[in-house]
Amino acid sequence: MPWRLKEVIPEALKRAGGKERLRRGLVLAAWREVAGKDLARFTEAVALEEGVLVVHVPDPVVAHQLTYTRLALLRRYEERFPGAVREIGRASCRERVYVLV
Repeated sequence: MPWRLKEVIPEALKRAGGKERLRRGLVLAAWREVAGKDLARFTEAVALEEGVLVVHVPDPVVAHQLTYTRLALLRRYEERFPGAVREIGRASCRERVYVLV
């Protein structure tokens, strides 16, 4: 009896961890919408590790804004991806390298 793709693909994704990778990718890609234009312009969601969304920020001012909006961001993620994002953490501020030309 031949295998049907609609039966094989979900099982293959589950075995390869693809379903979780896909979900993680969708969570990261949704950052711009969830965070909004202003916050997303200065930040970047870079990882989702055990329910903690890691966001890079350029400076302490933006880090404070992220802290201030944290609960609203968590609510928005819960609406879109139930149970995926339990907390938002920020990575250390990016180091900026200036090159004089």
